[in-house]
Amino acid sequence: MRTGLLKQGFKQSESDPGLFFKQNGQGKLIGIVGIHVDDFIHAGSELFNATYLSPVLKVFQIGKNEKESFKYTGFQINQTSAGIMVDQSLYTKDSVNILPISPDRLKNKQADLTESERSDLRKMTGSLNWVVRATRPDLCFEMIDLSTKFKSGMVDDLIRVRKALKSVQLSKAEIFLSDLGDPSKWRVVCYTDAALGNLNDGIDSTGGSIVFVTNQTNKQCAVLDWQANKIKRVVRSTLAAEAMSLCDGLETAIHLRDLIEEVHGFQTGTIEIDALIDNQSTVDAVKSTTVVDDKRLRREIGSVKQMLERGTIKSVKWVPGSDQLADVLTKRGVNGCKLLQVIQKGKFLE
Repeated sequence: MRTGLLKQGFKQSESDPGLFFKQNGQGKLIGIVGIHVDDFIHAGSELFNATYLSPVLKVFQIGKNEKESFKYTGFQINQTSAGIMVDQSLYTKDSVNILPISPDRLKNKQADLTESERSDLRKMTGSLNWVVRATRPDLCFEMIDLSTKFKSGMVDDLIRVRKALKSVQLSKAEIFLSDLGDPSKWRVVCYTDAALGNLNDGIDSTGGSIVFVTNQTNKQCAVLDWQANKIKRVVRSTLAAEAMSLCDGLETAIHLRDLIEEVHGFQTGTIEIDALIDNQSTVDAVKSTTVVDDKRLRREIGSVKQMLERGTIKSVKWVPGSDQLADVLTKRGVNGCKLLQVIQKGKFLE
């Protein structure tokens, strides 16, 4: 397929080899093709579909070619003039299997899991992971924490994963990608957060980020990526955890910004990146000329400073915890309603 697309004048992305795009004579993006294993999805103008994509479709065996409303890799895709809705509800209702627990076991939540129960925990956490990665970022921390219990879990962990999956089945599992209009008015916003020592009995920490592209004039937005993981090394301070999470989130934001600029033919750095973090110490460390005491942390702080100095990113700003959309990715007990409202409506709240 790569050869066929290149023959039709497509360019292969340098940022993502599975992405191909077509620009017109003025360098304006008119179509795009994304390849996923043996499936591919495309979007573009009528001219793009008729003139450039049709010859490719004639060469390759295509099962179905659908538009506006269709299913793709387990998702229902619905496109309107306002944007694109990606809905995972059919999967959550029909394919999520909540395995039973013996009533006798429910009486002792602190009991160690049997081998059979550990297998059930892995299966249900796997189902939760698929939903979390696609439409429910608010359950990120629960999924990460449960994944650390595969060898030493208790009955309470089995109860937790069942509760999370029930929540998935009873709630919306969708994201809305708003039509953002003129790409020259776009901006990338990266929220990052961390929690110190909340995994593996206080040893490991959690870091997370969520990246949006937004229109600067009307608050419309489209979520591009979210991730939450155990921080790569054991850290001794909140500052270290937050700084490492900030670095990881910015790397993702820069990659996505570069990809957007590439397909639109923009110069590097045309679209600005703002990082939002609710830890003032990290913001102060990034802006300070004083070197931090933690020698291992100097690398992360120095990396962010360099991004700012070179103009790779526009700013690192403090936001109150109530406005930190990544907060729910890294810790239990945080209300995820605000984040879900943003990604499901495709618009930042006032």
